[in-house]
Amino acid sequence: MKTIRTVLGNKKIEDNDYPVALIQLREILDAHRSKLINRLLADLPTYIDYKFNTKVNSKQVEDIKEKLSFLKNSSVDMDKYGFIFQNAMSQETTYVATEPFYKEIDDNISGYLNESQLKLVK
Repeated sequence: MKTIRTVLGNKKIEDNDYPVALIQLREILDAHRSKLINRLLADLPTYIDYKFNTKVNSKQVEDIKEKLSFLKNSSVDMDKYGFIFQNAMSQETTYVATEPFYKEIDDNISGYLNESQLKLVK
């Protein structure tokens, strides 16, 4: 058994069956990202102001929440997070950092903000 440490606590995955371990890790990563997104959704305007130095109106907040909810409900891309799986299979305990997940979340928010700013210019 391998131990995966996330914001949700310690989780165990099977280490003797590669496909099962991959599925278990994906579920853990999905829950990890979901938890991070839920935390942001609680006070999204403040996060956007802090991270992007941008004020958003209520329509933009709702649009971004919708985008983040879609991300939260989708499965993590194992091509993007495969390095975590490799670490998990090569070590007894793996700590899953929040940074790559926040980067994905920020990229989604940034994409929306850039898109909405382009619409204002047209």
